[in-house]
Amino acid sequence: MGHASDRLREIRASVTRETLLCLAAVLLMSFEGQVLNSSLYAHVATYFGIAREINTFVGAAFAFVLFVVAMRKPSLLDKRLILIATLGCLLTSTVVLEMAMPLGNGAFTVVGLAFSRIGSLSAMAFVAIALCKLPSMLSITVAAAGGLSLGAVVQAFMPLLPVEAGIIVAALCSAISIALLYRPARGALDRIASREAPIDLELANPESFFAPTHGLFLCTLLFSVASGYALTLNEVEHAPAFVDIIAVVLVGVALWMILSRVSDKEDKLFSFSCLLVIAGFLVAPLTFFSETASANALIRIGIVSFDILLWLVIAAVGRRNALALLPTFALLRCMKAIGTNVGAIVGHTSNDLIGVDSQPAAIMASIVLFAFVAFLWIGFRKFSFVDAIKGIVEVGVRTVEDGRPSSLASRSASDEKAAEKGKALSGGGDRAAAGDGGVADGVMAAGGGTAIADGATAGDEAADAPPSITRGDGCAGDLFVGERDGTDSGIPDTIEARCSRLGAECGLTERETEIFAMLARGRNGRFVMEHYVVSRNTVKSHVKHIYAKLDVHSQQELIDLVEHAE
Repeated sequence: MGHASDRLREIRASVTRETLLCLAAVLLMSFEGQVLNSSLYAHVATYFGIAREINTFVGAAFAFVLFVVAMRKPSLLDKRLILIATLGCLLTSTVVLEMAMPLGNGAFTVVGLAFSRIGSLSAMAFVAIALCKLPSMLSITVAAAGGLSLGAVVQAFMPLLPVEAGIIVAALCSAISIALLYRPARGALDRIASREAPIDLELANPESFFAPTHGLFLCTLLFSVASGYALTLNEVEHAPAFVDIIAVVLVGVALWMILSRVSDKEDKLFSFSCLLVIAGFLVAPLTFFSETASANALIRIGIVSFDILLWLVIAAVGRRNALALLPTFALLRCMKAIGTNVGAIVGHTSNDLIGVDSQPAAIMASIVLFAFVAFLWIGFRKFSFVDAIKGIVEVGVRTVEDGRPSSLASRSASDEKAAEKGKALSGGGDRAAAGDGGVADGVMAAGGGTAIADGATAGDEAADAPPSITRGDGCAGDLFVGERDGTDSGIPDTIEARCSRLGAECGLTERETEIFAMLARGRNGRFVMEHYVVSRNTVKSHVKHIYAKLDVHSQQELIDLVEHAE
């Protein structure tokens, strides 16, 4: 009883005003998707069936553009510009669709849906940023899991909306979400826009960002194929099949995610999602000539459970390294759109084949199932969402204090380990005795940043200190709560000597030692590229070798190591 009462107190404390706003926004975005699929797309399919696929492709293209901008030119992410453009897109889509859809005009319908998709993705970006600002991972879980599960409950009781009403409701869902979250998100957007481009920071901090080939994105692509298949399989008047049991199960999933204190619940939710999707594909051939939607229900529950997981991952990544938030969000949405299109094409083909011969449709379902299981077995047997989150290392935070590079925030356990390591190296001792390279339990949040112990989001015990980042000029600031300034001028030349000594002890080449010293002074990868007039890949290769030889994982740890060397 004591543990249960403690958990309930934690939940009550996590349900703040901001948590409820985020929950409402997630609910609205979920409901918007339902309106689009059951009302708008179902009507458009009667006169221009490929419109949904075209619109999904537009969403993928816009998400990719957002990814490129967030990585290369974050200064373009001006909050007022985004707000005006988003509201303009939503208004344009409403006007165009209200005129085009009653007339059955396919070209203008596609244009209207494209504006709607852009506005919707922008609203989701606001949701992602606002989730990162919540006080704890438990608050994020309440908002994400609660919003998506309640969205399914609303769908179970909400009657099918007329097309004209659906157009307005879909636009209002995105607009209201932005209105709810603009104030919490605007400060973070300002600071993201004022920072150095992540693509430059990534050179010196390779473990602070997910690579585009990371398993997280491939896994999202795979699940989205299943999602697209479920949306089109056994359609009822071009609308996805839905049964009330979906809402019941998803509410149970949300309650388990909120109440459970299991350390690896994200991985368990992933396993649950996989099993349900596999079960759905196994059952699919049995539903081709029946009125049941059991296959759709199983796959849909698995997909929404996976969507809950994605929101948690996006928020957790943003809390650990805020500059990785929008690139991760955008690339996940891009993969999701591409996968949904592939799955929808397979589902439409299967529906066409059922009317002629069910055997080819059953074979197609078996092929999709085999591909799904094969990819999971080959590529994701050892994949862990908890480890993926823990693998994100914060971009370092350092400024100059008393002539030495030092943290702007309070010392962490990693500082002590770096000190031990530096002493061991400088004393010529065994490097193995230095510890684990400045990372406590595989997780290091530099300079008072967000440390997540016992499995990243595990147990909702993530430290609540906001994540910090490094600017190109050496200044540092907290992305979500104000800023603090410093400069990198005045660093004494003893850094060069320390780096030379550490480089010699760790087997660094002459060029690597030079780059090591630059990184220790807070220089970024772009500076190294321009100084030596070399390619980005060359710098990445040098940094990778330097980090491996020094047994560090980020520029923050590297600076810690130099600072504590004697």
